[in-house]
Amino acid sequence: MRWFFLLLLLANGVFFLWQRAEDASSGDGVARVLPASKGNLVLLAELPESLLDEEATESGALGEELGGGMVLEADQPVVSDEAAVVGVEECWFAGPYAKKTQIPDYAAEVPIRAMKEEYEASGDYWVYLGPYENVTVATNMREKLLAEDVDSFVIVRGELENAVSLGVFSDESRAKRLSESFVGRGYKPEVRRVVRMAERFWLLVQGQSSNPMFQNALRQLGDISGEAKKPLKKSCNLVASLKDFD
Repeated sequence: MRWFFLLLLLANGVFFLWQRAEDASSGDGVARVLPASKGNLVLLAELPESLLDEEATESGALGEELGGGMVLEADQPVVSDEAAVVGVEECWFAGPYAKKTQIPDYAAEVPIRAMKEEYEASGDYWVYLGPYENVTVATNMREKLLAEDVDSFVIVRGELENAVSLGVFSDESRAKRLSESFVGRGYKPEVRRVVRMAERFWLLVQGQSSNPMFQNALRQLGDISGEAKKPLKKSCNLVASLKDFD
């Protein structure tokens, strides 16, 4: 019985020495710096900086061995199948056409739009007296001016109805000089810029530059407009000033 106890004690000693030898051979890495009081768990923030630097160096070396620099999956740009390349919005205009009847014919199924624009055709500066309460008073003022050899006429319609026109100028400075000359003669003239609006027409192709349908419409726009009204690329903001018409 005593020999059996000695053999068991000897076996335990051999096993203990063998376990210590295994721990020593595999003791690199985190295990060799773990404080005894913390057991087998340690926070990353509690590791010494020297060990963190060493681990980072070893990771980089492993990445080179596996075929170049390693990039974490989270650092890779994520591109979905739906992230197709979208072309830039473009607007091409052919025109202008002075009359609706001058617009060339185009296929209804082609995305070409006929648009109408109201624009300022002219802006003249009127020098006038009045307007007066009625045409009779305006006529009496005109006769007084004629007696002084001043050429004038009564305006019978528009925003200056029943006023007496002393002159119309495209240049504002000339209108002001005439007005000042009448002030010196005891009159109280006014100067107003009167705008005349007009209409003109355009053909428009608007869409994504990468869209094949847009490119086809642009080619057809060039074909139907010809060299005289060759399509020009303009800002799409201009579309807001245009109106569709039937």
